[in-house]
Amino acid sequence: MHFSLRWKLSLAFIIMVLVTSTLMGLLLHQMVGTAFSNYIRRRSYEQAERLLPTFQSSYQENGSWSGFRLPQKNKPGKSPVLQQGLPWLLNRAPLLLLDAQNHLVWSNRRPLPKLPPRDRLKDNAFPIVVQGKRVGTLVVLLPDIRAAGSVELFFLSSFNRSLALSVIVALALALLLSVFFSQHLVRPLQTLAQAARDVTKGNLSRRVQISARDEVGDLGAAFNQMAATLEEDERLRRDLMANIAHELRTPLSVIRGSLEAFIDGVYDFTDENITSVYQETILLERLIDDLRELSLAEAGKLRLEEQQFTPEILISETANFFQAAAQAKKITLTTQVEPQLPTLKGDFQRLKQVLYNLLSNALRYTPANGHIEMTVKRLWGTQGRIAISVHDSGPGIPSQDLPHIFDRFYRGDTSRTRTTGGSGLGLAIAKEIVEAHGGRIWAESRPGEGTTFTFTLPLPQRA
Repeated sequence: MHFSLRWKLSLAFIIMVLVTSTLMGLLLHQMVGTAFSNYIRRRSYEQAERLLPTFQSSYQENGSWSGFRLPQKNKPGKSPVLQQGLPWLLNRAPLLLLDAQNHLVWSNRRPLPKLPPRDRLKDNAFPIVVQGKRVGTLVVLLPDIRAAGSVELFFLSSFNRSLALSVIVALALALLLSVFFSQHLVRPLQTLAQAARDVTKGNLSRRVQISARDEVGDLGAAFNQMAATLEEDERLRRDLMANIAHELRTPLSVIRGSLEAFIDGVYDFTDENITSVYQETILLERLIDDLRELSLAEAGKLRLEEQQFTPEILISETANFFQAAAQAKKITLTTQVEPQLPTLKGDFQRLKQVLYNLLSNALRYTPANGHIEMTVKRLWGTQGRIAISVHDSGPGIPSQDLPHIFDRFYRGDTSRTRTTGGSGLGLAIAKEIVEAHGGRIWAESRPGEGTTFTFTLPLPQRA
C-alpha cells in the first residue's frame, strides 16, 4: 500500500504524541503512586507515635503485657489520645506489639499476622520505653493503597481519570495539528515536484517561489539555481552550435565557390587561386583542431607533457617569435623578468600556446607606435606562485565585454570577421590550459588605457 508523505508525517506525529503521552502518563502515575505511598507512611508513623503514650501507661498500670487490650475511645479517663480518636490507623494499618524479647503479644488484626523479618522491622518499629527501659516495641505494617480511606481512593481514581482524559485530548489535538502541519510542510515539496516535471519537459524558465527560510527554502533556492544554470547552459549550447555552424560555413562557402568557379572556367588554375583555396582549408583545419582541443580540455582529458623549464626561456622564446611582427607594425615589445626565479614544471609547448594567443591578440589591437610589455614576477603567500602578464597600449576592452572574453566564440565587436578577430576560441583554450596546470587567468582593462592579461602558475613543491 502506498502512503503519501503527508500521511506519513501525520502518522509520525500521532505515534510520537501517543508514545510521549503514554510514557508521561505512566511516569506521572508512578510518581503520584510513590508520593501517595509516602503520604500514607508518614501518616501511619505520626499516628503510631501518638499511640505510644497509651501503650506506656497500660504497661505502667499492669506491669506487664499480659492480657493487654487497647481501651475503648469512649471510655473516659483512660487515654486522651484515644479520646481524640485514631480510626484511620487502627482500622487501616496492621499494628503489632512485641515484648522486650520481641515476641508478639498483641495485634489489631485477627488472626494474628505473621511477624515480618527483622531487617524489615527497622524503619517500622517504635520502641516503648518505661522508666528508661525498653519494655516493648510497636510495629506498624504499612497498609496497601487500596486499604486507604474513601477520600484517598477518590483522589487516586480522579487523578487516573484526569490523566486518561488528558491523553485522549492530546491524541485528538495531535491528529488535527499533524494534518495541518504535514500539509504545510508537504505543499512546498509538491510545488517543487511539479516544477521539476516542468523542467524535464523542457520548460527551463520554471522557478518556484521561496517563502520559508529553512531547509525547504534552501531546497527551493537550489532548484532555482539549478534551473537557471540549465537554462544558461542550454542558451550557450544553442549559441555554440550556431557559432560552430557559422565558423564552418565561411571557409566551406569559400572553398565551394572557388571550386565551382574552377569547374565553370571562371577561375584559372593559377598558383594564386589554388593558394587561396588551400589557405581556407588550413583555416578550416585549424578551427576543427581548436574545437577538439577545447572539448578535451573541458572534459579534463587534455594531455600534458610535463617538463622542467625556467620562466626566462618561456618568455624569451615567445618574445623572439613575435619580435619581427611587432617591428613591422612599429610596436615596441619588451620583457621584464624578476631575477632568480625557480624552475617551473608543466607542458612547455602548451604554455607557449597561451602566450602566443595573448601576444597575437595584443599585436592585433595595439596601434602603431604602441608598446607591449611581458612581465614575470613571483607571488609570495601560503603557496608559491609566479604571475605572467601581457600588457598592451591598445584601446582596451569595454566593461560589459570583460566578463565574457573567455567564453567560447565570444566577440565583443560582432562586426569583426574571422580574419581580423579570430575564431573566438583562443582565450577559451588558454583558460583551460592554465587551469589544467593549477593556475588562474584573468584580464584587467579600461577603455583607452590598454589591457593586461595575467595568469598564475604554481611552483613545484620542494621535497
